[in-house]
Amino acid sequence: MEITKEHQGNGLGALFVDRVLELLGKGYTFVAMEPSPMQFGAYRDNEHDSMTERARAADWRAKYLRNEFAASKADATKHLTAYWERHGFVRVGKSSIWVRPLCE
Repeated sequence: MEITKEHQGNGLGALFVDRVLELLGKGYTFVAMEPSPMQFGAYRDNEHDSMTERARAADWRAKYLRNEFAASKADATKHLTAYWERHGFVRVGKSSIWVRPLCE
């Protein structure tokens, strides 16, 4: 999920996930995910990328990354998992998987 800079910080990510789970989660007990900060994923610079891929990465960063995002992957992951924890997700043991119950 990607939310442009001007709409970040308004709770849209959690609202979107809540609505999707409401619509598609019927009949399921829980949902699982592996939170991963996108700035360390497919849109980071890589020395093996073509000029087109680098331009696409630069465009993505300009559109979605705010300057206050954590510089290290560990800090960014901690921030992201804390966000999802506030929205009902819990970590499965010491794994990188987080779950949220769908029924009460």
